[in-house]
Amino acid sequence: DSSQKNQNTYLSGTVQNQTTSRWHNLFRFAFGQFASTYTNPSPTGQPDPYGFGNYLGNVVTIRGANGYSVIGQAILDYAGAYPQISPMYEARRSAYAQSDYRLFREWTATFGFRYEHEDGSGFIRDNFSYFTEAHGNVGHRLYLTGGVGFEKNAVFGFAATPNVSAAYYLRKPTANSFFAETKVRFNFGQGIKEPSTYEQANQLSALLTPDQRTQYGVSPIGPERSRSLDFGASQGLWHGRARVEATYFHNRFYDLISYLSPVELISIGVNAGAATASGYGAYVNATSTRSKGLEGEFVTDVGHGLRIQANYTTLNAVVTKAFGDPSFNPLFPTIPIGAYSPLEGQRPFRRAPNSGSMALVYSRGKFTGAFTGYVVGRRDDSTFLSDALFGNTLLLPNRDLAPAYQKFDLSGRYAVRSFVSVYTSVENLFSEHYQAVFGFPAAPLTIRSGVTFTIGGEGWRK
Repeated sequence: DSSQKNQNTYLSGTVQNQTTSRWHNLFRFAFGQFASTYTNPSPTGQPDPYGFGNYLGNVVTIRGANGYSVIGQAILDYAGAYPQISPMYEARRSAYAQSDYRLFREWTATFGFRYEHEDGSGFIRDNFSYFTEAHGNVGHRLYLTGGVGFEKNAVFGFAATPNVSAAYYLRKPTANSFFAETKVRFNFGQGIKEPSTYEQANQLSALLTPDQRTQYGVSPIGPERSRSLDFGASQGLWHGRARVEATYFHNRFYDLISYLSPVELISIGVNAGAATASGYGAYVNATSTRSKGLEGEFVTDVGHGLRIQANYTTLNAVVTKAFGDPSFNPLFPTIPIGAYSPLEGQRPFRRAPNSGSMALVYSRGKFTGAFTGYVVGRRDDSTFLSDALFGNTLLLPNRDLAPAYQKFDLSGRYAVRSFVSVYTSVENLFSEHYQAVFGFPAAPLTIRSGVTFTIGGEGWRK
């Protein structure tokens, strides 16, 4: 019986200028406003018989893909005043400028600047970003890119993010040989992600008084950070009509933001007084993960407008840093369970060790059609449920909890005129009963059709 209303507004404009034959400039303004209201008009379920004032669901059996199952009633809604209305609002305004200058024949330097004004969750933030980059090639065989970004953020201050990429043609592209080209490539970079305004509003520092922050030595929340590395090779085949690629990647994500209870805050070294003063808990930089694996891709142009593509990924991901005590279901007393987040040493939730996709795309004249498929293996997850007594009897072991699934889609588009197209898409073509997120069944076969109009552009002028 709950509902959510969203009102999103987007606006952007870009001005470009080719100042000289070597010098190009760009300026862009963007505005985005996002407002939503979530309303729960009344509690759902049966009043619990224990006097807590909560509302329980039916007696159900919950089965995981790992073979474990439980039976019981979960808390659906908690005690409190209804209706419960939760509004959220965020607005972003940004100005972006970029200047590109061709230093000499094969090399170009780029400088960019962005100012962003954020308003949400009671906070107003002004952020500044700068970056510089150079890219070019040597003999049309070795291609290099290097740059660095500088962030001056209202939340965490200054941060630098370097990146470098290289690609080398062991065999240059050619249409005169079955082996069209051979290329190896390498990429390395660091990245950051600022906390959302909601996380900033509910961080530990924001929940304490100025005297408490000084007394307990609590600093503001910081950015989430990443370090990514990948290298691979691609081989052209069939006189350039097909390509096969293989890539190895190794990524680290650290200082990830997590919501920790007072007990968990104490476990990471937060002063007991500060943890207690937070109330129910707070957001802090507390978690780290590592992922590495292989990606493979095959693409071929069969001819007559038909293109085939297939991808496969094998992923080895692990949580390298996490806090909080494990939960135990009395039915499985020897298996530690991450009730709301994965435990240290476990896989991150909803990251499949094996996944793949395929696509058949046909384009001829005014018609374009596609048949796509996705295959996802079993994943770690949690039921996230509490029983009527706030116990763990409805938790299942995390490992391989979510079942594997397959999903196929079909879509087509026809250009009636240069500026008018009709389209139809059919999602979950075979009405597969699957759960991308454990406990949330996906919709069956779904059809959408519509008409798109293009105003402006080359088609309109014709």
